[in-house]
Amino acid sequence: MIGSLTPPLEKITSENVATYKVERLKKAANSTVRLELQLLSRFLRWAASEKGVACNDVVKPVRLPEAGKPRDKILTPMQYKMILERVDTCRSRLQGMSEAKAIIILAWETAMRRGEILALTPAMIDFRQRVIHLADHQTKNAEARDVPLSSTALDFAEISV
Repeated sequence: MIGSLTPPLEKITSENVATYKVERLKKAANSTVRLELQLLSRFLRWAASEKGVACNDVVKPVRLPEAGKPRDKILTPMQYKMILERVDTCRSRLQGMSEAKAIIILAWETAMRRGEILALTPAMIDFRQRVIHLADHQTKNAEARDVPLSSTALDFAEISV
Protein backbone atom coordinates (compact mmCIF):
# COMPACT_ATOMS: atom_id res chain seq x y z
CA MET A 1 0.00 0.00 0.00
CA ILE A 2 1.25 3.49 -0.77
CA GLY A 3 1.30 5.54 2.40
CA SER A 4 3.11 5.51 5.71
CA LEU A 5 4.27 1.89 5.25
CA THR A 6 5.43 2.16 1.67
CA PRO A 7 6.94 -1.03 0.22
CA PRO A 8 10.10 -0.93 -1.91
CA LEU A 9 9.46 0.47 -5.40
CA GLU A 10 9.81 -2.98 -6.95
CA LYS A 11 6.88 -4.25 -4.86
CA ILE A 12 4.33 -1.51 -5.64
CA THR A 13 1.56 -2.87 -7.85
CA SER A 14 -1.16 -1.36 -10.00
CA GLU A 15 -3.63 -2.65 -7.43
CA ASN A 16 -1.83 -0.64 -4.72
CA VAL A 17 -2.07 2.46 -6.90
CA ALA A 18 -5.76 1.86 -7.66
CA THR A 19 -6.52 1.44 -3.95
CA TYR A 20 -4.55 4.59 -3.15
CA LYS A 21 -6.52 6.48 -5.81
CA VAL A 22 -9.89 5.39 -4.40
CA GLU A 23 -8.91 6.25 -0.81
CA ARG A 24 -7.27 9.54 -1.75
CA LEU A 25 -10.32 10.67 -3.76
CA LYS A 26 -12.32 10.54 -0.52
CA LYS A 27 -10.18 13.39 0.86
CA ALA A 28 -8.78 15.29 -2.13
CA ALA A 29 -9.98 16.80 -5.39
CA ASN A 30 -9.73 14.90 -8.67
CA SER A 31 -7.06 17.25 -9.98
CA THR A 32 -4.93 16.79 -6.85
CA VAL A 33 -5.06 12.99 -7.05
CA ARG A 34 -4.42 13.12 -10.79
CA LEU A 35 -1.29 15.23 -10.24
CA GLU A 36 -0.07 12.92 -7.47
CA LEU A 37 -0.46 9.85 -9.69
CA GLN A 38 1.26 11.60 -12.60
CA LEU A 39 4.14 12.50 -10.29
CA LEU A 40 4.40 8.89 -9.08
CA SER A 41 4.40 7.69 -12.69
CA ARG A 42 7.19 10.09 -13.64
CA PHE A 43 9.15 9.12 -10.53
CA LEU A 44 8.90 5.40 -11.29
CA ARG A 45 10.05 5.95 -14.89
CA TRP A 46 12.95 8.09 -13.64
CA ALA A 47 13.95 5.49 -11.02
CA ALA A 48 14.01 2.78 -13.67
CA SER A 49 15.86 4.74 -16.36
CA GLU A 50 18.23 6.89 -14.30
CA LYS A 51 18.84 4.84 -11.16
CA GLY A 52 18.49 1.31 -12.48
CA VAL A 53 15.73 0.37 -10.05
CA ALA A 54 13.88 -2.72 -11.27
CA CYS A 55 10.42 -1.19 -11.23
CA ASN A 56 7.69 -0.67 -13.79
CA ASP A 57 5.32 2.22 -14.29
CA VAL A 58 2.48 0.60 -12.37
CA VAL A 59 0.43 3.80 -12.62
CA LYS A 60 -0.05 3.42 -16.38
CA PRO A 61 -2.81 0.75 -16.19
CA VAL A 62 -4.73 2.79 -13.59
CA ARG A 63 -7.29 5.20 -14.99
CA LEU A 64 -6.50 8.72 -13.83
CA PRO A 65 -9.26 10.89 -12.36
CA GLU A 66 -10.71 13.48 -14.73
CA ALA A 67 -8.78 16.72 -14.93
CA GLY A 68 -10.34 19.59 -13.05
CA LYS A 69 -11.96 22.45 -14.88
CA PRO A 70 -9.68 25.41 -15.54
CA ARG A 71 -10.35 28.51 -13.52
CA ASP A 72 -12.38 31.07 -15.36
CA LYS A 73 -13.35 33.33 -12.48
CA ILE A 74 -13.13 36.98 -13.38
CA LEU A 75 -14.01 39.74 -10.97
CA THR A 76 -17.06 41.73 -11.85
CA PRO A 77 -16.69 45.52 -11.91
CA MET A 78 -18.76 45.63 -8.70
CA GLN A 79 -16.44 43.17 -6.91
CA TYR A 80 -13.44 45.18 -8.09
CA LYS A 81 -14.98 48.39 -6.73
CA MET A 82 -15.73 46.70 -3.40
CA ILE A 83 -12.11 45.52 -3.07
CA LEU A 84 -10.79 49.02 -3.71
CA GLU A 85 -13.23 50.48 -1.18
CA ARG A 86 -12.14 47.92 1.39
CA VAL A 87 -8.48 48.78 0.79
CA ASP A 88 -9.30 52.46 1.35
CA THR A 89 -11.16 51.59 4.57
CA CYS A 90 -8.21 49.56 5.89
CA ARG A 91 -5.57 52.11 4.89
CA SER A 92 -5.73 53.95 8.21
CA ARG A 93 -5.06 50.73 10.13
CA LEU A 94 -2.40 49.21 7.91
CA GLN A 95 0.70 50.68 6.37
CA GLY A 96 1.49 50.01 2.73
CA MET A 97 -2.11 49.92 1.59
CA SER A 98 -1.45 52.46 -1.16
CA GLU A 99 0.98 49.92 -2.66
CA ALA A 100 -1.63 47.19 -2.24
CA LYS A 101 -4.19 49.32 -4.03
CA ALA A 102 -1.73 49.99 -6.85
CA ILE A 103 -1.12 46.25 -7.21
CA ILE A 104 -4.86 45.51 -7.27
CA ILE A 105 -5.49 48.17 -9.91
CA LEU A 106 -2.54 46.98 -11.99
CA ALA A 107 -3.83 43.40 -11.80
CA TRP A 108 -7.31 44.53 -12.87
CA GLU A 109 -6.03 46.68 -15.73
CA THR A 110 -3.50 44.20 -17.14
CA ALA A 111 -4.73 40.71 -16.12
CA MET A 112 -1.18 39.98 -14.98
CA ARG A 113 -0.65 37.26 -12.41
CA ARG A 114 0.28 38.06 -8.81
CA GLY A 115 3.83 36.74 -9.18
CA GLU A 116 4.36 38.72 -12.37
CA ILE A 117 3.29 41.94 -10.67
CA LEU A 118 5.33 41.30 -7.54
CA ALA A 119 8.43 40.64 -9.67
CA LEU A 120 8.11 43.93 -11.57
CA THR A 121 11.21 46.08 -11.83
CA PRO A 122 11.52 49.52 -13.44
CA ALA A 123 13.60 48.00 -16.25
CA MET A 124 10.63 45.85 -17.32
CA ILE A 125 8.35 48.84 -17.97
CA ASP A 126 8.59 50.72 -21.24
CA PHE A 127 6.69 53.92 -20.49
CA ARG A 128 7.17 55.25 -24.02
CA GLN A 129 5.67 52.17 -25.70
CA ARG A 130 3.23 51.67 -22.79
CA VAL A 131 4.07 47.99 -22.22
CA ILE A 132 5.54 45.73 -19.57
CA HIS A 133 8.07 43.24 -20.94
CA LEU A 134 7.82 39.86 -19.22
CA ALA A 135 10.67 37.42 -19.89
CA ASP A 136 9.98 33.73 -20.41
CA HIS A 137 11.22 32.84 -16.90
CA GLN A 138 8.72 35.28 -15.37
CA THR A 139 5.54 33.81 -16.84
CA LYS A 140 3.52 30.75 -15.88
CA ASN A 141 3.80 29.12 -19.30
CA ALA A 142 7.48 30.08 -19.83
CA GLU A 143 6.74 32.27 -22.86
CA ALA A 144 7.86 35.89 -22.95
CA ARG A 145 5.14 38.42 -23.61
CA ASP A 146 4.46 42.14 -23.65
CA VAL A 147 1.58 43.41 -21.54
CA PRO A 148 -0.04 46.56 -22.93
CA LEU A 149 -0.72 49.32 -20.42
CA SER A 150 -3.86 51.42 -20.31
CA SER A 151 -3.54 55.00 -19.05
CA THR A 152 -4.68 53.86 -15.61
CA ALA A 153 -2.28 50.91 -15.57
CA LEU A 154 0.56 53.18 -16.65
CA ASP A 155 -0.06 55.49 -13.68
CA PHE A 156 -0.16 52.62 -11.20
CA ALA A 157 2.81 50.79 -12.74
CA GLU A 158 4.94 53.72 -11.60
CA ILE A 159 3.69 53.32 -8.02
CA SER A 160 4.07 49.51 -7.99
CA VAL A 161 7.78 49.38 -8.78
